[in-house]
Amino acid sequence: MSVLNQYVGTATEMQGNFELQLTPGQHVLKVQAIGFKNPRDCCRYQ
Repeated sequence: MSVLNQYVGTATEMQGNFELQLTPGQHVLKVQAIGFKNPRDCCRYQ
């Protein structure tokens, strides 16, 4: 399972709103993160 997504922002910023920037040509997702443990629990990769 290859990781195509890169997280933009620091761990502190991940406690609030942060952006997921996908590979070129794909959409940029804006995710609201409210104190979740693992980003994978919040965001589903297709």
